[in-house]
Amino acid sequence: MLKQILLLILFIFFKILKIIISILFFPFVYPFRNIIRTKEVWVVGYMYKPRKWLFPLWCILNDSEYFSYHPYWFPTKEGYYPKFIFAFWQKTENMKQGYLHFDNIFEALKFGYKIEFTLWFKLKLYMANFLMDYWFNGIRNSMVNFNNYMMMITGECCGYEWYIGCDSWEKLKQDKKGFRLEKRIFWSSYRQKFCKRLYLEFYLFKRWYQFGWLKKGRFEIDLWKNK
Repeated sequence: MLKQILLLILFIFFKILKIIISILFFPFVYPFRNIIRTKEVWVVGYMYKPRKWLFPLWCILNDSEYFSYHPYWFPTKEGYYPKFIFAFWQKTENMKQGYLHFDNIFEALKFGYKIEFTLWFKLKLYMANFLMDYWFNGIRNSMVNFNNYMMMITGECCGYEWYIGCDSWEKLKQDKKGFRLEKRIFWSSYRQKFCKRLYLEFYLFKRWYQFGWLKKGRFEIDLWKNK
């Protein structure tokens, strides 16, 4: 029990540290993203394998969005971003799709585009994609690859050893008061091993909170939610 409590406290503090690391280091990791990750799928829908010696840098990135939004590494829905970032990205994308669809600068020059304009547009396109990627994967979310890696290591919930508090999750959500603490049992097919983790969910002043490992093996913290 002491081990699970210490792990829960450690992951709560690390959640804060991850946000700081992601905001500070994502811009420096981003230019080397295609070197850091390989093309080999590690877990379908979640991540590609990193180069072993670059694993710490790979943890800062987010591979999972690529499976849904290929060829982009971030969602392309407006609601996720500040309006000025999405508008800037959309404008550059429209230019690229509309008339600047050349494979390289030399091909563009053949069609009469000036090299200054072409280089400037390439820079704008890079910056637009960087801002979208940074906002979603470096600020709005943090170290998603690390989260997905730990989810794989933990495995999926296959039951619980004991619980304290409310008799059911349904009653807790219906009454919007009280708490439930579970000691969950997880099976990791990757490690071929069981492990135990804590999950706490409670309401305070009609607001919803959660700390711990979800049934899919992901560690989450949610505070002050109207749910």
